[in-house]
Amino acid sequence: MRSAVLARNRLISLKILGAVFLGVAVGATAAVWIFPPRAAAVTCTGAVNVEATDNALWSHRGMGVANPGMYVYDYDAVCDHVSSVGVLGANGNLVEIGWDDIDNNWQACNVTGDDNPYLFTVEVRNDGYHCSQFLQLTPSQSDGFGAADQNGDSTWSFTWEGAPIGQQLDEGFNSGLVSTNGERHNSSESARALFDGTRYMASDGWHSWSVSHCYVDENAEWNNQLVSATKVKVTTEARQC
Repeated sequence: MRSAVLARNRLISLKILGAVFLGVAVGATAAVWIFPPRAAAVTCTGAVNVEATDNALWSHRGMGVANPGMYVYDYDAVCDHVSSVGVLGANGNLVEIGWDDIDNNWQACNVTGDDNPYLFTVEVRNDGYHCSQFLQLTPSQSDGFGAADQNGDSTWSFTWEGAPIGQQLDEGFNSGLVSTNGERHNSSESARALFDGTRYMASDGWHSWSVSHCYVDENAEWNNQLVSATKVKVTTEARQC
């Protein structure tokens, strides 16, 4: 769930870093993000995004996690605990899908939270921002999530557990930079995330990540652990990049 203006403002830094990542093996880090944190309420401070990518190329037609997928946590939210995957286009537009656990009486994604995890999608298009929340998810299990331009025609769609979610979107880009994202909005809540089975879409279908990079790690407390090319954790353990 992201700010449209900040997404566009990060493009220059992301493009510069693209050249750096071309020749870097697992272990590279950089202090930029694909998913800028949305503006938090006055009482919600300490937003953190922790992200990983397979490269810094703008070449993928989709981002997903499946078999088993993205783990759904249900900790006591203070503001908003988020886990998501997404694709950022070079034009500043963005598609994102995941789950959010919004605290009771805190408003985000056009809803008032009830401290349970829900499926959500985000679209950033031409600096416009739209977030949609869908069904409540079952915690303590892994679900499959994806966002992809199936036909390479700049029309993006979302899937959860292989089923289509929401509307198809004309985003004005047909490939972009992909990322996982573990996120919190208060210094006393969790940013924990687990992505097992990360994959990208190309013109010939889905492919498993062949390598993973730490991409954003804004906080000394919550860190990426790159377990393998296709498994990424965000925990309070030491950074493993």
